[in-house]
Amino acid sequence: MVREQYERLVKQPIAQNEEGFDVKNIARILVVDDHAMIRQGLVALIEPQKDMVVVEEADSGKSACQKARRLLPDVVVMDISMEEGTGIQATEQIKRECPQVKVVIFTIHEDRGYLQELFQVGASGYILKSSPAEEVLTAIRSTLKGGTYVDPRLRDSLLDLLRRPAQEAAPRVAALSEREQMVLKQVARGYVSKEIAAQL
Repeated sequence: MVREQYERLVKQPIAQNEEGFDVKNIARILVVDDHAMIRQGLVALIEPQKDMVVVEEADSGKSACQKARRLLPDVVVMDISMEEGTGIQATEQIKRECPQVKVVIFTIHEDRGYLQELFQVGASGYILKSSPAEEVLTAIRSTLKGGTYVDPRLRDSLLDLLRRPAQEAAPRVAALSEREQMVLKQVARGYVSKEIAAQL
């Protein structure tokens, strides 16, 4: 949804308006990337969707944290490599200050070290910039439903990491509780949140 349309609907006295939209069901998205073209691409992808709207953009980790505190978006879609605070640092701060806000990492990095660290600090999704547009929307919607999303191309890597003996695993992964490791294993196998809950 276009931001101006959303803002107009919010100002109406009733949630259900003549255009058939319920603003309570529209997810508010904060887009964060230090490249304007990437931000514009994400905005262009999200705007046609009736169930979400980009309420603001940010170009650094520092700006992302400030705007997340002020706006309390439903989801922050964020890059990793940025100036004035990385996506890892920003994710950790946002989850500490605004725990209800979901963070989906949108990156070129396929390094499983980034993957494990970002889930440890609270990210709900991790998707590669080379993914099809529909996959990006799926990642956002999955986190909105309380799920965890990992790019399909990284699931085998994550599963391999979790299969390694604890003494060989990276410190952050080894520090996860047994339940947290079980959830990550199910995510790596492609299960959705409802299926994971049923098995725990």
